Amino acid sequence: MNRMLLLENQERKQRFYPLNSEEILYKKLYQNNPDIYDFRKSRQQYHNWQEFVTIYRKENKTEMEMSDIAPTPMEEEFLENSWFYRDDMDACLIANARYCPPFWHYLKFIKIVYVLSGECIFYTRGGGEQTLKAGNFMIVPPNVEQTVFASHDEDIVINILIRSSTFEKAFSTLLLESEELAKFFWKVLYERGESSVVWFRCHSDVTLDKFVLDMWEEYEKHTLNSNFLLVSYAMVFLAYALRHFPQDMESIQESRLSRVQLPVIIQYIHAHYNTANLASLAEHFHKSKSYLCRYIKQETGYSPTHLLKEIRMTQAALMLKDSQCSVEEIMLKVGYTDISYFYKAFKQCYRMTPAAYRKQGNIPYL
Repeated sequence: MNRMLLLENQERKQRFYPLNSEEILYKKLYQNNPDIYDFRKSRQQYHNWQEFVTIYRKENKTEMEMSDIAPTPMEEEFLENSWFYRDDMDACLIANARYCPPFWHYLKFIKIVYVLSGECIFYTRGGGEQTLKAGNFMIVPPNVEQTVFASHDEDIVINILIRSSTFEKAFSTLLLESEELAKFFWKVLYERGESSVVWFRCHSDVTLDKFVLDMWEEYEKHTLNSNFLLVSYAMVFLAYALRHFPQDMESIQESRLSRVQLPVIIQYIHAHYNTANLASLAEHFHKSKSYLCRYIKQETGYSPTHLLKEIRMTQAALMLKDSQCSVEEIMLKVGYTDISYFYKAFKQCYRMTPAAYRKQGNIPYL
């Protein structure tokens, strides 16, 4: 079975190997002066195409024609609307351009860097460099300064981009099953400042390869249910990795600004969402209500009430989808007693009534 799947995956990977026109240009630039791409040999660092062109021309005095417009997107910061061009789009896939100059940048969403073939070098500020081999992948939170470099024709690196809010809503059950991954993502989703990057040092695995290839082909279709399937594939991909490779997971670039208590507070809210309130949080963590409110607001940008409401609405949406409970029963299960207030809160989050949401059968996104 694995032999057949391996052969099938190899055949499906063939489409990625030919260099496109942008990669051919990048390869010529790289071959002309590879040292400028190596941060260990060159002190030159750049954040966009214009900076790279200026440095390259100065270092090489090249006669090669170089456009003022980047062949592929190269910016210091990528916002969600840079890639998620529709409001109902929660995930997308991008192949990393081979030989692309390693420019430093930030993302405002979550990225999974998966090496489908060959290898790449992944750099982070303060975290140094890591060489990712085939089958390895990184989970990178927002606001981490990073860059990736692939310097061989056979280096196929797929970036799986996912909205942070999608992780919070659709992945909450999965995260609660893994204590280490949960701690990481509570920091990613709720804590300001630099965050850790999770590295899965998996050996090349035919099943993980298949998930990524399936995601890529589904993303290309852009059909009615593609968004649902992409997020589902991503959930299964992570669940499979957590089940089969937990010993290969490690964290790098631990946040210097993190507070140990915040992930614990968020986990407590998730575990007691139906009864928790500011008073019970203050009592449990032996803090005053005013201090706890200021602390959570300062670290996350949200009040405890806002976080609790989001978590309750997520759980309500899950129950509407997966249970036969009535709306009134679900209201009570998630901690509300006023049906009109529950309806109002649900409509604010999902832009439809609980009954309409159940009928539509969506997965729980806000």
